[in-house]
Amino acid sequence: MNTKIMFATASIIFGASFTAPTAEAGLYATCSIRNALLHCGADLKKGQFIMNTLGHPSTLKMLENAGKNGLIYSNGKEREAFRKSLEANRAAMKKYADKSWQQYRRRKMSAGDYEKIRAQYNNAMKSYQAAMDLYRAGTWQSSVQPKN
Repeated sequence: MNTKIMFATASIIFGASFTAPTAEAGLYATCSIRNALLHCGADLKKGQFIMNTLGHPSTLKMLENAGKNGLIYSNGKEREAFRKSLEANRAAMKKYADKSWQQYRRRKMSAGDYEKIRAQYNNAMKSYQAAMDLYRAGTWQSSVQPKN
């Protein structure tokens, strides 16, 4: 009980909103878009957490529906900030996946564990592609490019 209170207090103090893994899927909370940035975790050094949040099925649905919900950023600077945050999350996720591959090659990780990581990485890359589609979407360009 005290652990839950301490975690909740730390979350409030640091402004984090992490959730525990769900039992059925073994995944973490979803990513969110705030202030023109894609947030998949507070720390980009947590590649596993980012991969799990970016690979969460709800994140993919959120990104696919973002353009339909009128998510249009006001200028090119915000659009570019979104791309940079997306790339930073992808780089952290890739670093974790590469590290896992090295552990598997050195037989420090079982084949089953590596396959789980690889499947999660593939799910996360689907979300990454959906976010890049959002970045490239015409709704973004309509606010950036001059109208003829």
